[in-house]
Amino acid sequence: MFPSDFDRKEKPNVALYYLKNALQIEESDSNAEELNIAGTHLNLCAIYGKLNKHLFAIFHAWSAIKLIEKINRERQMLE
Repeated sequence: MFPSDFDRKEKPNVALYYLKNALQIEESDSNAEELNIAGTHLNLCAIYGKLNKHLFAIFHAWSAIKLIEKINRERQMLE
């Protein structure tokens, strides 16, 4: 099961639990893809929004944007 499965079943707190754990694992793994981490931040943003915890949602949206901007800068330097 994926965290999004719990979201669809209206269990956002369960989804939140697994997404927070996933983010912790991804951020501690030096081999983790930054794009995957950004995706996890976006999923956390959606869940926090559903729980009306909008400041947390904004934080995770901002974190995803920063990671994606970093990825884009790095790709542009390679061109």
